[in-house]
Formats: sequence, C-alpha cells, structure tokens
Amino acid sequence: MSTSQESTGYDAWSLQDSWAYVFTLTPYTTFWMIDFLLKKANLTYEDYVENPQALRESRIHHLIDAEIDFEELLRQPGRCTSFAIQVARDIKAEAGHKEQHDFQFYNLGRHRIARCTKTGLLIDSASPSGISVLREDMLVQEIQARAARWSSRLSSGQQQLDPWVPGPSQEPLSQTQCMRICLHEIISEDKNPFCLFRQLSIAAVTEHFGLVSWELEERKLELLNTRGKRGTAGQALYNLRHTEEFVWDEYGDAESEAACRQILNRFIEGATVSGSFGKYQWETCKAFHESIWSAANKVWGTRPRHRTNWLDDDNLNAFELELDHQEMIMKDIREFEEEQEERQRKNNLSILRALERKQEEEEKQMEYNSSILRSLETDEEAMSMEENLTRLRALQREEEERQWEYNFAMEREDEVK
Repeated sequence: MSTSQESTGYDAWSLQDSWAYVFTLTPYTTFWMIDFLLKKANLTYEDYVENPQALRESRIHHLIDAEIDFEELLRQPGRCTSFAIQVARDIKAEAGHKEQHDFQFYNLGRHRIARCTKTGLLIDSASPSGISVLREDMLVQEIQARAARWSSRLSSGQQQLDPWVPGPSQEPLSQTQCMRICLHEIISEDKNPFCLFRQLSIAAVTEHFGLVSWELEERKLELLNTRGKRGTAGQALYNLRHTEEFVWDEYGDAESEAACRQILNRFIEGATVSGSFGKYQWETCKAFHESIWSAANKVWGTRPRHRTNWLDDDNLNAFELELDHQEMIMKDIREFEEEQEERQRKNNLSILRALERKQEEEEKQMEYNSSILRSLETDEEAMSMEENLTRLRALQREEEERQWEYNFAMEREDEVK
C-alpha cells in the first residue's frame, strides 16, 4: 500500500533516506526467520532439508506464540514486518525526530505496515516510491477493503482458514505481535528460504532484481531474473519461464558443483541481475544459504548440477497464480492511490473555491472601505470651506467695526474744531 507524497512539515528527504537505507541495504528474505525457527524448534538444517514440513509438524506455533523476545530477529533482514519496524526505529532515532513520531503497526493480511499517529507518515515495503503520508480515514478504508476481500476468499474457498494467520485488522499491534504473525505465516505456508534483491533508485522508485530461491521439495535451487518496472508483480512472464536451476540428482558430482558455484557467483555479482547492492545484500544471507547447501549434499547424497529450465505449463501456472496474487495487491494499491488523488484533487478544488470567495469578500470590503473614506474626505472638505467662510465673515465684521470707530472718532474731532 502506498500513497502520494505530501508535505510533512519537516525534512522529508531525511525520512526518505531512512526508508531507502533499510530497503537498499537489506534484501527481502526468509533466511533469518527460518534459521530462528529451526533453533527454537531444536531442528537441524539436515532435519529441515529432509522434511521441509518439519517446522509445521513441530510445536513451533505454540512456542512462537509464547515467545516475547524477538529483539535480535527484529534487527535483521526479513520481510515487510522487519522492514517497517527497522525504518520506524531509525526515524525515531534521528536527531530531532524522537518526539515528532509515534508509530503504530497494523496487519493488513499477510502484510504489515507502520503509520505515525502524529504525522501520518506511512512505512510500507510495498510502496513504489518510498516514504509517503496516509490520513487515518484512508487507512481505515484500506483495512476495511482488505478485510472484505479476505472474508470473500475464505467464504469462496479460495483461501483456507488458519487460526495462526489472522486477517486484516484496524487494531494496532505491538512489534512483537507483528513478528509473531510473520513467523506463523512462514510456518503455515511452508515458505522456502529465498533472497530477493532490491533497491531504491535515484528517482525514488523501488526496483526488484534477481531472486535466489530454494525449492526443497523438488531438491533444487533456482535463480530467477524477476526485474520489472513495477517490481515483482509486473515483470513479463518470459523472465520467469527462463530460470537457472541447480538440481541434486544422480548426475551431479564435484565438478558440476564447482560449475554451479561459479554461476551463482556471476548471478550475485551481476548488477543487472542483483542490482547495485546485491553483493552486499547477499552477504547478510550467505551463511544460512551455505548451511542449506551443505545439508542438501549430505541428506540427498549427491552434488548439484546446472540446467537451464524452460518452465512447463504446470510450473508456469503456479508462477502465474503467484503473479496474479501479487498483481491483485498492486491493483489494490493503484486503485487506492487513484482514489486518494481524486479526493485530494476535489479537496484542493474546494480550497481554491473557498480562497476565491474569500478574495471576493476582501475586495468587496476594500471597495466599501474606499467609499467610506471618500465620503469622509468629502465631508472634511465641506467642513473646511464652511470654517473658512465663517472666519472671513468674522474678519469682515471686525474690519467694519474698526472702520466705524475710526469714522466716529474723526467726526467728533471735527465737531471739537
């Protein structure tokens, strides 16, 4: 889930850096979580390779539900849960950001996100463009829509009810609760160990590259070029139809194993396949991968050999189903973004109209004030003229009185003479 970029009132680039740092330097992977689960269940890698359902068949679900300390795991590469928690922690650790943010975590049904209650800042590993802002009402609408689709799939039989894997909920979860759900999903769905390379481009667009994936049931390791403009959900099917495979069968030997390792190294080191940071990301998972490789040699009693596989229709259909699921998620994201953009456009339009009305009112007020001012100026001019006439008349009367007194004095003087 993602949203359009909005102003957050502080340095958005520093927040984007926190998002990009985790996204670029850690792969999307299950290696660390599977290793954590094997240790909790007291299972070896040999046990796991021999029986990939060993985790689900153990009591690990109950152990995870009782576990309260995931701190070490929360700091390591993982899936959407690990990503949201790590970015939220990094942002709060930034100078000046600690008091600005209060992140809450939500389960959207096989996907976890974090949202700040103070700023609306959204942390979502599925975002196509990094950091974003999501209003609370939009979050509620998104969760409700996902919950409805979840219920629909359950009622139609497209999805089986699993008491360990809850559906979307508006109730905020703790970091521990989110990690429990994430681990329960890996156990219930028998997720294979894999490492997907990714990075955030200079243009702030998420990119997904190669995928290293173990298929333990089929005794093979796959190298897939999943790079696509829209990430893992939008790539062309021909990229998935063509895969490099290492299979453990009766034809493998030490020489074929050495050739497989060379091919894997070229895959990891090729920037067009694994991205600019693929080699660094692989180092975070390499030790677990080597543990599985060694266990496979021991349990399956042979060495791997390389083959280029063109997927048959059955295998391609399985990939297509997964793509359909991913594409459905991306479609939900795009529809959500379009709805938000339309609401934002209408909101901006209403604000613009309000500003226009306010401007009109201000212009009317200014015109009214001008008319009052002009009226006052006219009154002042009239009062000034009246005062001048009154003063002139008084002067004239004074002059007349002085002239009359002078004439009277002259007349008396003549009489005396």
